[in-house]
Amino acid sequence: MDFAGAIKAAFQNYANFRGAASRTAFWYWRLFTLIVSIGTTFLPVVGSLASVALWLPDLTVSIRRTRDAGFSAWLQLLWLIPIGLFASQFPAIVAYGAEHQIDFETASNTEIANALLPLVLMALPAIIALLAVQLFFFITYLLPTKTADQGNKYVK
Repeated sequence: MDFAGAIKAAFQNYANFRGAASRTAFWYWRLFTLIVSIGTTFLPVVGSLASVALWLPDLTVSIRRTRDAGFSAWLQLLWLIPIGLFASQFPAIVAYGAEHQIDFETASNTEIANALLPLVLMALPAIIALLAVQLFFFITYLLPTKTADQGNKYVK
């Protein structure tokens, strides 16, 4: 599959959660989303609209690629782990920020670092979980296509 074909297939199948997406189609789609993200970086409204417009096709391509590698699409729910960890720490982060307000214009770099370090430590479990989930999916997306003869029950 070529670059244009992969993008066309992603938009045509934007609501198709069944089937599989090849490695080539998946990585061409990722390249396209990267190009769009870079191209709309300095246009906040356009960038936000592009992100919203690409979210569902990106999710479906990711689900189909996960199936192509022989895994269940339910693995996409792993993304909820870092979100949940951050959400559980959010009240503590907000309370800390309210107690330790700092004037960034007059504070020294050391004072700023000392004020931000506890916030980073509070968010560390979520950051580690996010990196672990990203690494897992990166490796999963690199795996070759697994055929039905190889035990992949998600493809025909």
